[in-house]
Amino acid sequence: QTYPPGYYFAALPLYKLLNSIQLTAYVSLLLIYLFGFIAVYFIFKKDMPSKIKRIAFYLFFFVNPVSIGYLLRLGKLPELTGWLLNIIIFGIVIYYKDKPLDKKFLFFIPSYAALLLSNVSSFIVMSPLILGFILIKKNKEKIYSILSVLAALIITSFWWIPFYLNS
Repeated sequence: QTYPPGYYFAALPLYKLLNSIQLTAYVSLLLIYLFGFIAVYFIFKKDMPSKIKRIAFYLFFFVNPVSIGYLLRLGKLPELTGWLLNIIIFGIVIYYKDKPLDKKFLFFIPSYAALLLSNVSSFIVMSPLILGFILIKKNKEKIYSILSVLAALIITSFWWIPFYLNS
């Protein structure tokens, strides 16, 4: 009741397909690293034109002694999923900080909801950035941003309300 279920929801189709917990954990780890590489490679394409710099950033972010020693050795795949979702949400915020919101911004809602369901500490780390994003937007976009955050909270309320009540 008090542990975030997001990673396990995401890994469930893999488990149904592979029918092995160990293989599911291994394949999901590979997918997290693959999606992390894709996210870093494309999100920072504009800011880091050099492929070597993007690859180095990926390696420094996902393949450092802390993530290997702490996250992998202890089996904290939900927290690694939270790191991946932080990169994706960071990319969304950076993309829209100087641009008007459009329909593609709706991808923020499931990403932010998945972050809350995956890892609460990553959600807490990302929340000040989201607050800053809301503060720099103008009137109508500020309302849309707040409604997007509220939509993510409503979508995940089946989990965080009992979590809050049991904490």
